[in-house]
Amino acid sequence: MNDAPYTRDEIEALNEEAWPERGVYCQRCRNYIPIFEEISKDDDARLATAGFIDRMKFARQTTGCSMRWAKIWALHPNGGHDTAPCPNCGEPLRTKLAKQCLECGADWH
Repeated sequence: MNDAPYTRDEIEALNEEAWPERGVYCQRCRNYIPIFEEISKDDDARLATAGFIDRMKFARQTTGCSMRWAKIWALHPNGGHDTAPCPNCGEPLRTKLAKQCLECGADWH
């Protein structure tokens, strides 16, 4: 996993349709949560309790990232969502309380 932060130059060179390819991986969303060079740990900590829209606006204004990237970042104020693996296939379950695997169809209700 490469967790080097994205620079403004990298972000500006990307297509609006691009997905983050590095950062913290969220098992539930199956996306990388981008780490931005221009957002300090203090900013991130201060915004952890802010609302979703405020976090998105901050990311867009501070980094110039796309709406997609701002949404991914804003949805994860505390990092990725850890979930348990399916006892049958080992793929991550969608939630901690899941009783069925959407990948292999195993059901333990």
